[in-house]
Amino acid sequence: MKLKAEGNMLGALILILIVIIASGVVAGYLFLRGSQVENGASISITSAQATPLVNGQTYLTVSLVNTGSPGYVSVSVYSGGSQVFFAPGAPGLIYQFYYTPQIWVVPPEQPFYSASLSQGTTVSSNGLTWTAYTPPYTTPEVGTTQNVNGQNEPYVINNLQYGYTGGSPFPSASVPNPANALVAKEIGYAVVTQPTVFYIDDDDGGVIGMVPYSNAFTPETAWLGGTSNPANLINQWHGEGATAYSSPQVQPGVYLIEYDWFNGGGPAYFSLWSNNPVYYYHPVLLNTGQSITLFYTMPVSLTAGQNITVVAGIITPSGSASSSLEVVVT
Repeated sequence: MKLKAEGNMLGALILILIVIIASGVVAGYLFLRGSQVENGASISITSAQATPLVNGQTYLTVSLVNTGSPGYVSVSVYSGGSQVFFAPGAPGLIYQFYYTPQIWVVPPEQPFYSASLSQGTTVSSNGLTWTAYTPPYTTPEVGTTQNVNGQNEPYVINNLQYGYTGGSPFPSASVPNPANALVAKEIGYAVVTQPTVFYIDDDDGGVIGMVPYSNAFTPETAWLGGTSNPANLINQWHGEGATAYSSPQVQPGVYLIEYDWFNGGGPAYFSLWSNNPVYYYHPVLLNTGQSITLFYTMPVSLTAGQNITVVAGIITPSGSASSSLEVVVT
């Protein structure tokens, strides 16, 4: 039987307006440049292009190079002085599995909150060693309707299971035997555009925390600050069969999010969805001299001849910087 636990409303935080501009979208090219540098941080847009999609959205490609200190990059689009799109990183949340060949274990949450997401990371706790065998995985930018434990749910972003119906199998490269104990750590950014409730249906347990996005450098080993997940959305770190829980209502804004989950052994379910669309991104750390091309599907429609501005930002431990290019949609 499914159970649901609901909390009270989470206070309104930073409002982000996603502006939908009527009419079709055609390819846009960039031709002017501006920049702002602070405390050794520096970023440059080398090229970008906007491409129309048949559904009225815009496919945006942005190429960047870090000309200053290492830091996290973001991309914004402005039209008529208003922000119409903001991505604090690359599309999708990023998550890692930590596996141990043991069974019937309830691991402490804190060591995994402070663990790196990189391949080869090991976490030692209570005489056991948990290993990340592969590079981390990435979710889609937006969830879709999927079968979660036998029921169709909207905007599903995670849906992996062993011993249940619905969902997909756990990846064998990271999880050699899904009946053994397993921990997942997932981090990134959530752009919430309307009041939204988050849901999980987990076996065994999970915690989800959120904090407001800010122009500050935050390492993946303390993604939400402190030494443990604040679990202010969902706090169910205990052993039980697949059970559904819901979060307090989250108001529109941009947030850092972390979802920590475990299975102590036997059947397992790892899932996350929401009642409204949420746009997910993950941090992109760009080292000095490193370049990258980012791809976005923007929920924005633009008209031919319209002027827009693409802005790339970088946040470093010592400061921030930005670079802009003007676009004429043609």
